[in-house]
Amino acid sequence: MAPPRPAAAGRGATCLLVALLASFLALPVIASDLPEAAEKPLWCASAFNWLARDADDAADAAGAEVFDAWSLVFTALATTVLGEAGYAPPAIEAAIAASDQAVLEEMQDRSMRYDVESCPELAPPEE
Repeated sequence: MAPPRPAAAGRGATCLLVALLASFLALPVIASDLPEAAEKPLWCASAFNWLARDADDAADAAGAEVFDAWSLVFTALATTVLGEAGYAPPAIEAAIAASDQAVLEEMQDRSMRYDVESCPELAPPEE
């Protein structure tokens, strides 16, 4: 089988570039239009993700593991809410990335919207 002609490959690359640009341009809209029920779980997921990274950087493997586990719990909660609200997987991933960046800035500025210690109350009860 012959490789695709350059013109065909160029159209595919252009479509990919347009799709990537559209997804980046949609980030602020996604972040500002989140369902209210997803906002805190998404924020907590990002906060605990950064706490896990900080613990890992400090060579606290046990702490990093705990924070990472909590981050996964909150990410699952937020993903469920967003999915039920009709968000497609790429939009959910974009919302997570936007939240990660926003929460990092909040943590650096010490202007956090939520108290990290209030996050575990969002977790479903243990069975």
